[in-house]
Amino acid sequence: MTRSLTTQEHADLRRKIDDFSSWMGKRLSVHVSEIPCMLRVKNEDRSAVEVWEWLHLDPPSNYFCYLSEKDRTITTFMGDILGTVAIGETWRDNFGSTRVSIKVKATNGSLYSGTYYKSAGSYCGIRLVKGKN
Repeated sequence: MTRSLTTQEHADLRRKIDDFSSWMGKRLSVHVSEIPCMLRVKNEDRSAVEVWEWLHLDPPSNYFCYLSEKDRTITTFMGDILGTVAIGETWRDNFGSTRVSIKVKATNGSLYSGTYYKSAGSYCGIRLVKGKN
């Protein structure tokens, strides 16, 4: 579980993440040894920023996250909980992939609906339910 950030910690980490993105430019990947020390950001820090922005900024209209069927929660990549899930009907797309309809009561107070791509892993895409937030 990622630590809770203060507003100042969030601003500092967000600036560091943005500086890293600028430094990367059009590169798709680099070896960690090539990254300047002052621009290195841990996954835990990225997740902490994601959770802070999820809770404190306007609710995003679309979001990509991960679903834990066992816990019935959606999470960040690092496992920080973003909401609880109601699992709906299972169906197959034209290519035979299993998908599941979901509804999410998010920790940011919003309601989302979306699709859990069950046969592809724990990925899900959700979108804000209009008029319910």
